[in-house]
This record gives sequence, structure tokens and C-alpha cells, in this order.
Amino acid sequence: MSDTNQQPKIDYASIMLQFNNDPDFIKLRDRYATKSFLEIMSTDRSETLHSSFLAWLLEGKDFPVKEQDHPIIHLLDILIRRESEQSSTEQFPQKLVPDNIKDMVLSRNIKSIQIHEVSTEKSINEVSNISSKDRLDIYIRCTIESKNGQSNEIEFIIENKVGSKENGPKKENKGFASKYPCYVNKTQTERYYYALNNNNAQNKNSQKIFIYLTPISNADLSDFDNLGEDQKSKDGHFININYQDILDNIIEPLLLSEDISTRIHTLLNEYVL
Repeated sequence: MSDTNQQPKIDYASIMLQFNNDPDFIKLRDRYATKSFLEIMSTDRSETLHSSFLAWLLEGKDFPVKEQDHPIIHLLDILIRRESEQSSTEQFPQKLVPDNIKDMVLSRNIKSIQIHEVSTEKSINEVSNISSKDRLDIYIRCTIESKNGQSNEIEFIIENKVGSKENGPKKENKGFASKYPCYVNKTQTERYYYALNNNNAQNKNSQKIFIYLTPISNADLSDFDNLGEDQKSKDGHFININYQDILDNIIEPLLLSEDISTRIHTLLNEYVL
């Protein structure tokens, strides 16, 4: 008696052969099998190099895009989304993106963006009243004006971690330690927030947004409550984002743009590799 419910046999070998010989798959395989320029130069894990690239990317001066599509606006998109995932946790209870900026970005009520400064390795004592030798990986100061004339000055403080963990309390000489006892006993992100909150910052008029950037996976970052202590910032005023956020929300849209030059397209493509 024949089994009418018997399923036809699947020819897995033929399926795999067809897949491996698909022209689109071959192009994709060859693309990622080729070493990028960063890998060839053995600098693909260099925090300094990544910070320099990100500073150039976020400044946006080489991209002929509308204000609504400026890299800074897409960075704020990332921060708003990640804040919503993290601000309800016990460690990160407060709102980290000011409501007026959030409303302006989400409604795309943007008239202009003026970039005042983009720096890497920025000394704390250049932006804070605390004379520390600590350095900010990426520092950005800009003004975003809404279509109804509201002007918002923002300072972005980005701590970039590629292959390292957050530093603990810093050793300083006795004179510095006695002058700033609350500073020296803090971890890296805690020191940066302490130095740049409005009590200690030189610029009292700007709104500060603190960012902790790592290569952590999307799955892990979205499960923020269960992250290990070494996988996220020690200070709760930092919004934690990852490199995948930068790729998906800033770099990939630029790669799809027909307005950027071949040279810029090549630079972005090499970085993605």
C-alpha cells in the first residue's frame, strides 16, 4: 500500500550548487573575501582611525544632502531610538535626548545645520573648567535651527570603543586629586559627564548629548538589561549605540545616493568592507 502523504525528496546538492553559482551571491562573496584598505594596513581595529573616519562622516561637508538627511540628523535618529530602549532601565532612567531636539528631528522641522567644530582627541580642559588631561574620542559642536526659528546648540561627546573596555578611575598627582576629588574616583564615562555637565562645562548654553559607541551586536544591544557591565557605559547619561547603527542609518543611505562623488563612494565602500 503506497503512502499518499509521502513528501517528495529534496535535492539539497542541486540547491546548494545553484546557490553557489548564483551571480549575485558570487559578487557578494568576492566583495567580502577581499581585504579592505584598513585590513591591508592592519588598522581595522584602530580606535583612532575609526574616530577620524566617523568625525569626517558626521561633519557631512563632503555629502551634498538636504538638511533633513544630514549625518547629524541620522545620528539623532539612532539616539532617539536607542534611548527609548535604554531609558526605562534601572541604570538609565532619565531622558537623554532633550524633548525640543527630539520633536524637531522626528518632525523633520529643520531649516539649517551649522557645524562649528568636529574634533578627535579633544582635551577635556578645552571644554571644561576641570584641568584634566583626559581626551574625548570625538567632539562635535553644532547648531540646528528649526523652520520656525528655534535655534538649538548641541555638543556631542562620543566615547568610541573598538577593541577595549571602559577605563576605571584615573591616577593623578596629589595636587589635582585634592582639587578635584570627585573626578579622579570615577570611571571614564563618569568623569566625562562630570566634566561636561552644566556645572563644570565652559559652554553653559548648549545641550549636551553623551554617546557610547561599540561594535556590540544589535541583538545584544537591544537586550540592554542583560548586557554585561563591561559591554555598556558605566555612566547612565550616555546613550549606547553600535557600529551597525552607523552603517544602517548613515553610511548605507549615502552609498545609495546618486549625488555623492565616485571618490566618496569608494571611501565609504572601503570602510564598510
